[in-house]
Amino acid sequence: MPVLETIRALDSVMKNDGRVRNQTLYRGIPRWLLTLFLAQGVQINKSFTSCSLSLRGAQLFTTDDCCILMFELQNPLKFYDFSAFETGIRSAALQEAEILIQRNTQFTHLRETNTEGVYTCTLEPYVLHPLTRTREAAQLRSERMAAYLAQLDSSSSSEEEESD
Repeated sequence: MPVLETIRALDSVMKNDGRVRNQTLYRGIPRWLLTLFLAQGVQINKSFTSCSLSLRGAQLFTTDDCCILMFELQNPLKFYDFSAFETGIRSAALQEAEILIQRNTQFTHLRETNTEGVYTCTLEPYVLHPLTRTREAAQLRSERMAAYLAQLDSSSSSEEEESD
């Protein structure tokens, strides 16, 4: 099946029937993506977002126990529950308990939890902007990232001086 047909097919099965409302969802991400998220204050997902109803399932996609995004599905976001089929019975073969969330979303409001490597955040719709705004946003993200990396560099230099 060609890529565009696959995307359209996935789009057509997405819905929000309330089955995962008020349930915690988890997404495993690598440390470099968490660093980028912290610097930019937002993680934009133009493609589908895969997550899990299971913390253990999300941990399959992390390295060095980092990092897990923990959130609840907000209305009006649509999803497809790969872990349950038409019968509603969970598949033992799909231990990941995967939920696929619609395209064009963004994670915001990242906060650390009391559990190391686990962060709470908000997932909300992302409105695509005209090209000029996208360029301005990219420039702003680039500037924020440079400032964040400079801050990390100066704090690590301070730690090195203290240890000498």
